[in-house]
Amino acid sequence: MLNRIFIFLLFPILVISCDKEKSAQKKIDGTWEIISYKRTEANGLNFYASVSGEMNFTSVDHFKENSLYSSNVTYSFDAESGYFYENGRIEMIDKGRYMNVIKMNSSNLPIDTIKYRILVSTNTDLQLEFSDNVSRVHNFIFKKKK
Repeated sequence: MLNRIFIFLLFPILVISCDKEKSAQKKIDGTWEIISYKRTEANGLNFYASVSGEMNFTSVDHFKENSLYSSNVTYSFDAESGYFYENGRIEMIDKGRYMNVIKMNSSNLPIDTIKYRILVSTNTDLQLEFSDNVSRVHNFIFKKKK
């Protein structure tokens, strides 16, 4: 009898815990204003940029191919400035802890794929990071736009 009760209580916990990707997808959908950009160099030095802009995620769904993103972010470090004006699609992976960002060119052909780690994903806050090809870690903090 006790075994049946244990199984009955364990089943809802398993169902809820298997839905982490879906939960992350729902939280990331929308427009996010950038608050902070930190770049960590390969030698461990951290640099913080002045930033402005936003990132937009549309139709985020693990089962659809058309989960889209666009970014319009400008940044300025002490000795360098630049921008991330990109668009493409995303794929949620590893139970919503990571996402592949597939950059597209003007002909909608993939030109690059970057694996982003999702550090924080709530209804109001989003923190992402990725490593580039010269071993720098880029960390972004966003707030949900209303």
